[in-house]
Amino acid sequence: MARAANRAIRYAVVGLGHIAQAAVLPAFGHARRNSRLTALVSDDSTKQTKLSKKYRVESTFPTGRQRIVRPGVQEPELVKVQSASE
Repeated sequence: MARAANRAIRYAVVGLGHIAQAAVLPAFGHARRNSRLTALVSDDSTKQTKLSKKYRVESTFPTGRQRIVRPGVQEPELVKVQSASE
């Protein structure tokens, strides 16, 4: 099914480490015309609070404890998993 030309794709980002903060999340800020960041997933509540305010994300979830879906909130269509690099 083709996506409507004027409808943004809803994304969630799992993992809020350095790469997510330095590259992934800012990229969503520059792609607002066709993308909407709808959820952040991390077990670090400080990062969740700080980054959800900065990027105006309504939904946050602890890693592995909840589905990335809440009643009344549109679920993301794509999930970006940003794992730690060593």
